[in-house]
Amino acid sequence: MPHHAVLKETSFTTKLRVVFIGSEKNSNGVSLNDILMIGPKVQDDLFDIVQRFRLHRIVMSADVVKMYRQILVHPGDRCLQRILWRKTPDQPITSYELNTVTYETASAPFLATKCLQQLIEDEAINYPEAAKIARDGFHVDDLITGTDDVDTALSLQQDSIEMLRKGGFTLRKWSSNHPALLKHLPPEDVERRFLLSFGKEDVIKTLGLLWNSTTDKLIFYVQINQDTTPTKISVLRAIASIYDPLGILSPVIIQFKMFMQQLWQIKINRDDQRTTELKEHWQSLQHNLPIVTGIQIDRLVISKEKLRRIELHGFSDASEVACGACTYLRSTDVQGNITTRLLCSKSRAAPLKRLPLPRLELCAAMLLADMYQASSRALKISFNKTRF
Repeated sequence: MPHHAVLKETSFTTKLRVVFIGSEKNSNGVSLNDILMIGPKVQDDLFDIVQRFRLHRIVMSADVVKMYRQILVHPGDRCLQRILWRKTPDQPITSYELNTVTYETASAPFLATKCLQQLIEDEAINYPEAAKIARDGFHVDDLITGTDDVDTALSLQQDSIEMLRKGGFTLRKWSSNHPALLKHLPPEDVERRFLLSFGKEDVIKTLGLLWNSTTDKLIFYVQINQDTTPTKISVLRAIASIYDPLGILSPVIIQFKMFMQQLWQIKINRDDQRTTELKEHWQSLQHNLPIVTGIQIDRLVISKEKLRRIELHGFSDASEVACGACTYLRSTDVQGNITTRLLCSKSRAAPLKRLPLPRLELCAAMLLADMYQASSRALKISFNKTRF
């Protein structure tokens, strides 16, 4: 297996990482990844985890230290993970076999997440509540979970640490919206929050989202290369650079998707020059995109007090160029105070084949129905009322 080193000076934990290339083909035209099975997905979707993250009053996040390197590969399979090494060009080449699950092999994600899941199942009898939040809160090696009070959160945190330690997994980079969950931890186990900073606000990256644990806000950060001439590749790159699993920025992203459709409709190759009008439209889209960086929304979508009632309200609509849907949670606490916040949304460009408006409105209604089913599955709560 070919391998090389990657140095990341900004990392406080692992500055030097070794990257292995399991897709490199040998002299017979076959790579290790070609003969490995990928395995099924054993964890919840990212969309589900992020939605639940917004439902807890007290939240915490952590990740497993070098998770792949804590899992041994069967001795009979280690010959497939053979590498060549020497410290200097003058020394003879030595052959080594990697003993643990290796990143960039096709089966690595399944092997790691399945071992983690099996540990949780094995220890569920000893740590029932911690096993439940770990089962629902892990995305690969990232744990994101929460509860409604500090005492319960502290108990779950301690049990999670002990449970995962039984399998040789260590949880570090802890972060929380409540300082009580961090002050008893060793300093090296607390997230240093250095990834992105807006003024004096410390922000950490949580499954690709920017979360200010001090203000408990979700923050959007968008930065794309300013391409003067739009191509299909540059537009696709801009769309892919906006990470928004909840669809909060759908009104922004749909404009880029509609622009992409324009490029397809004029039937010009990807690197050809565009018309002046298209160039001006593209430059306007890029110029307005950084405005998104200033948007902040509340992470918590329900009332901070004990709930008396919770409802889900969905809206959908369509035009000749696009359709969209969004859902809101409306919660009422015991004092009668009402909190209404956007939960998620989706938008789609209308098909290039022209459809009548009623048909497009049905597409939007279907989009909303699918979103409702996904949210119901993720949140695992019973709504007192659901209205579309």
